[in-house]
Amino acid sequence: MFVRTCHPDRGGDPEVFAAELLLWRARLAGGSSPGAGPGGHRVSAYRRGPWPVRCGRAVAAAVRRRRRTRVT
Repeated sequence: MFVRTCHPDRGGDPEVFAAELLLWRARLAGGSSPGAGPGGHRVSAYRRGPWPVRCGRAVAAAVRRRRRTRVT
């Protein structure tokens, strides 16, 4: 929820957003280093999309795989 309400693209303050994001990443990493998540990896999130869209993408990918045939 923090990202949605405070992101600079949504009208939030960029400096405040960057500072809070570094603080969150430091907490997630156990305080080891700002900017890193568990295991030293950066944390990122994405939306998979609604179920019908994901299902449609899967069907389209399956159809594309079947249409790709190798001509020898």
